[in-house]
Amino acid sequence: MTAAIDPLSAPTVTAAMRAGLAQWPEIEVTFTGARGEPTQSLAALFARGRRLAGGLYAHGLRAGDAIAMQLPNWPEAVVTFVAAAELGLTLVPVVHIYGQSELKFVLRQSGAVALVIPDQWRGISFPDRIQPADRPDTLRHVIVLGDDVPEGFVSWQSVMDSAGEYPVSNPSPDDRTLLLYTSGTTGEPKGVVHTHRTLIAEIAQVLRYMDSEEGDVALVSFPIGHMAGVLGCIRLFVRNRHSIFLDVWDAALAARLVDEYGVTSTAGTPFHLISLFEAADAAGLSLASFRSFMLGATTVAPSLIEQADARGIRAYRCYGSTEQPTISSGRPSDSFQDRAFTDGHLLPGVEVRILDDDDHDLPFGSAGEIVTRGPDLTPGYTNPEHDAATRLPGGWFRTGDIGVLDERGFLTITDRKKDIIIRGGENIASREVEDVLVTHAGVREVAVIGLPDERYGERVCAVVVAAGEGLSLDDVRAHVAAAGLARQKTPESLVIVDEMPRTASGKIQKAVLRDRLKG
Repeated sequence: MTAAIDPLSAPTVTAAMRAGLAQWPEIEVTFTGARGEPTQSLAALFARGRRLAGGLYAHGLRAGDAIAMQLPNWPEAVVTFVAAAELGLTLVPVVHIYGQSELKFVLRQSGAVALVIPDQWRGISFPDRIQPADRPDTLRHVIVLGDDVPEGFVSWQSVMDSAGEYPVSNPSPDDRTLLLYTSGTTGEPKGVVHTHRTLIAEIAQVLRYMDSEEGDVALVSFPIGHMAGVLGCIRLFVRNRHSIFLDVWDAALAARLVDEYGVTSTAGTPFHLISLFEAADAAGLSLASFRSFMLGATTVAPSLIEQADARGIRAYRCYGSTEQPTISSGRPSDSFQDRAFTDGHLLPGVEVRILDDDDHDLPFGSAGEIVTRGPDLTPGYTNPEHDAATRLPGGWFRTGDIGVLDERGFLTITDRKKDIIIRGGENIASREVEDVLVTHAGVREVAVIGLPDERYGERVCAVVVAAGEGLSLDDVRAHVAAAGLARQKTPESLVIVDEMPRTASGKIQKAVLRDRLKG
């Protein structure tokens, strides 16, 4: 009898998914939220994925093509993921909060030949985001999930109904399989490439490093358009555990699911954990099954780790990025000091250097820019200019973050060079919002900064030198919304100043603004 293949030792994501399916076809996967559906088996999801692969092949998609999807955490998102892996396509997940402006850029820059969207969700008509003038020449099919399919679009069901045979994909480990867009320091999102090799390395090093227990039940709250959501999707096929997907964060529902399904672990931002505690207390729920909570994507207050400990939940911090998903992580078994005051230990295979402003290495315990390399690091961006700005000789990657590494290999993030606001785990490029606000007739100068927020990590604040009288926060918010940016990028506070603090060369000193306004 042939021994079962370890999915974590498979050379590609496609092979790992097939190996996991062969070993654990009856793994349960539950999808909850507005389209709450019965629990499905891994085998049932995979069968739907293969059927979609046949339909996409019938519509002309071939290995190497890119397929974008802007779906919430619904079964069809996992089904699309399976279909892409089966056909050897590059999947381009687009976080569902992205509006018309961001989606237009991603479709054009990625060269996607197909896009999968819902007809309606949370009061939004997704087909309205894809106007005929916005469709790049490469986009041949817009596939709509639901009953309201406008003329010129293709229904999901018709693609499924057209399914036929398709050639079995056996990609190379270095073939591109994922393209994710993340906000950079300018208004242009960065297209981050991942191969089968980098994704398998990420999944394997995390699962082999972390404390694991039999009977784990995981709650997946990050959207599949986010790297954490993508990894949650892959883990369905490489780990024998029940996973529960939320289509949108609902703290009251999440608290109920924890008690109903015996959820043992999840990951999120401080906002997720704080609101979960609030909802559980309001409903009189115990959260007794919860054992661990991974916190990341933004600043984590040590007091929150302490609150979790008091409830019997071992919370810990982690650090990573779309470019290198997990650089360091704590573990439930770590001491309180390490879980609360560091961002965890470097993962096996990950290397970190701490550099000064002249790119000289600093000793342990000194703060400087974090540069990394490792098996899960992206091979590059879609725009070579972004690679030129972030790469050092030897394959080292500039993170733009400032941190301290101790002799034991524990890393602590202390600041960041990148001019990015991290709100609820999502990156917001301040330049992108500034470029919109500066076009308002009432704005003479603007600097968009992140201010500390206990719930979201940071909130978006617009600091403005006004051109005249009467500029209000409502004016600013309406102007950003009219430009088509995602709602999360809309300023939540407005500060009007007479003049901006500047360097000798005239550059606005955002650090000075942040320090003045933190209170």
